[in-house]
Amino acid sequence: MNATRFSRFHVPAALLAGLLLLSVGCSSDDPVGSGSGTITVSAAGTGDFTTIQAAVDSATIGTRIVIQPGTYVERVTVFKSVTLTGSGAATELRMAGAPNPISDESGPGSSAVLIVSGTSDVVIENVMLTGPEDGIQVRNSRRVVIRGVEASGNGDDGVDVRSSSDVSISGVFSGNGDQGVQVRDGSARVVIDGSTAETNVDRGVRIRSSSAVELLGSTSRGNGDDGVQVRESTGVRVVGNTITDNMGYGLRIEASPDTLNQDNVISGNAEGDLRVE
Repeated sequence: MNATRFSRFHVPAALLAGLLLLSVGCSSDDPVGSGSGTITVSAAGTGDFTTIQAAVDSATIGTRIVIQPGTYVERVTVFKSVTLTGSGAATELRMAGAPNPISDESGPGSSAVLIVSGTSDVVIENVMLTGPEDGIQVRNSRRVVIRGVEASGNGDDGVDVRSSSDVSISGVFSGNGDQGVQVRDGSARVVIDGSTAETNVDRGVRIRSSSAVELLGSTSRGNGDDGVQVRESTGVRVVGNTITDNMGYGLRIEASPDTLNQDNVISGNAEGDLRVE
């Protein structure tokens, strides 16, 4: 009802109060259906939950889950719109097992420490992840923010983005058994910004079969193969990065003719600094 209609008709005081209360509760600043609350996870038992997965399972849409310092030995699947906030390196997600860099290449299964699957509007921030396969895997999701994370020493990729869109990534990805960061399988509008990918067994950053991916202001160094590889992708921008001392090429571009290579420092790479084929 607008103001003119209210002036023409008598509205009972109780109903008017209820309408006013409803309008306050529906602020455009809150996500639709948001729980707009915060819950805590503590491995020591001082929070609302002792495991991250239990907190995710119980959270309503829009909930912020604060993970207190500690080591959490579990696999976490995020399947709803939540924010996971840790305390940096003091908050560690870990899985046991021998490193396995290729086991999830051919099937939908994954042993990633943290999986974002089939959802949207997720934030993962300030956590450290180590496990036998991927650190973080984003699959069939959109509007995902990964920031301030360290995914190091994983058996496969530090971060693996598959069939997802509007993903933002920043952090440190080092010493992983395959890539530091991999974007693939038709992903689109992925931004890797201000990150470090170093001493990974294979490439620092690999972009494959994707579109509109940006690698900006990042460092890729000391990796066992190429510093950055762009393969069979469109609209990729590699701008303002430092790509040095990798065992393959610094920047390798394959079947991706519109890739923008601009303002990068590329030097000291064993097979050459730039290859375009």
